[in-house]
Amino acid sequence: MQQSHCRLLVIKPSSLGDIIQTLQVVEGAYHTLMEKGIFLEIHWIVRDCFHDLLALSPIVKRSFIFKRYGGIRAFIQLIREVRLHDYDYILDFQGLLRSGLMTFFAKGACKIGRTDAREGASWFYQKRYFPQTKDPHAVEILKSLFNIFDIDATPQRPLTFSPTPLPESLEEKPYVAIFPSSRVAIKEWPHFLEYARDILEQTKICCVWLDQNESSHAAHFQHDRFIDLTGKTSLRALPTIIQNAQCVVANDSGPLHLAAALCKPLVGIYGPTDYKRYGPYPIDDPQHGIFQAPHGGLAQITVQSVVKTTLRMLKL
Repeated sequence: MQQSHCRLLVIKPSSLGDIIQTLQVVEGAYHTLMEKGIFLEIHWIVRDCFHDLLALSPIVKRSFIFKRYGGIRAFIQLIREVRLHDYDYILDFQGLLRSGLMTFFAKGACKIGRTDAREGASWFYQKRYFPQTKDPHAVEILKSLFNIFDIDATPQRPLTFSPTPLPESLEEKPYVAIFPSSRVAIKEWPHFLEYARDILEQTKICCVWLDQNESSHAAHFQHDRFIDLTGKTSLRALPTIIQNAQCVVANDSGPLHLAAALCKPLVGIYGPTDYKRYGPYPIDDPQHGIFQAPHGGLAQITVQSVVKTTLRMLKL
């Protein structure tokens, strides 16, 4: 089969969970098109704080760094770098004014975006797509942009990353990876330390605490199987840490979506966000134990129920 070449610019600067889900869709499209004899050369605009994760993807040939707080000078520099390349397709998965402007200034034959784009971003697209189903999942919205190729960009699972070393403190240890942080406080379940204490009492497994907040109360938690990695891991190490976990327990956050992308058993705790639209994909995966707090009240989700679900995921 004769192979054709297609250069694609992906615009999805943030957030971590959104980048992971977009990468799943892009990788799905990459392999589907490869089977049809079309090779995608993928370039990507990404925020500086997420670049290290994207750099582990073997399908992304080049990435451009978007410095969100770099001001107009940094934005102009970004556009200059992007405009050194010509693209067959430019896909704006973000759908906001700044990503719309990136789409506008990039040099491409066909510029594609979301029908539900906000802040006037849709003015910069030649084609717009959106699923026909009611209340589609976020991944279904992302997939729809590949309708331009007339393919089903179903995510590849597990998502592919270049390997990185596992931290020495985790080698040859079975563990549950706990991510108690989220981007906003209203998405954070308040009982993670109690949960860790119960897991340690009821099992022989380790609990690995992976908090973004360095003032975490976990510093005062003492147990020989409690491993506090607060501030000791990089984004680059995250796929390997999750891949080697027996289960991942997290709020609505990027690590939860990464666990789903890597096909790991997980327990997700959702408050104000509707997990049916924004939960780990696919929603019906039997390895996903999801809690939706009633009326967004995360404190109402009991430690006992989360522990019970974790034990089920661990098959204990």
